[in-house]
Order: sequence, then structure tokens, then C-alpha cells
Amino acid sequence: MRETCRLRDWTIHALNVRTNHVHTVVTGQVEPGRILGDLKRWATRGLREQRLVGTDRLVWAEDGSKQWLWDSKTVADACDYTMNGQ
Repeated sequence: MRETCRLRDWTIHALNVRTNHVHTVVTGQVEPGRILGDLKRWATRGLREQRLVGTDRLVWAEDGSKQWLWDSKTVADACDYTMNGQ
């Protein structure tokens, strides 16, 4: 996910990878759905290349939360939730 954001010139503000789900706060000059889709696709590819997930196994839920964060307070609140609110 960090590499995908670096290549796309997106900023990761918070990243919390759990055993059964991931929370991240990312900003970029594209729609949130594009960010979510690219992160899921490239993370899946990496997991499969490392043979951590079989090719027959689904990795992610069908959708995911996509929210517009319009100002620094909403970004900070989302980061706090991502890192501490679970």
C-alpha cells in the first residue's frame, strides 16, 4: 500500500493493518473509489507474489468505506480513529 501510494503520488496519513482488515487514510487527486480499488488490487498482487494468499482465495470484501475528507480536522479525526479507535 505504501508503494502504491508512492507511485501514484498519494499521501498516506494513517495505515493500520490488522489480521482480518485494513484501515487507511489516504489523500490523492482522484476519487476515493479509485484509491480503494488500486490499494486492494496491488496489495492482493503483493500477497499472492509472496505466496501469502492462494490464487483461489478472496482477499477483500466486495466494497469498502470511501469518505471524502474535506479539511484538516476531518483528516485528523479519521487518522485518530484509524490508529486508536478500534
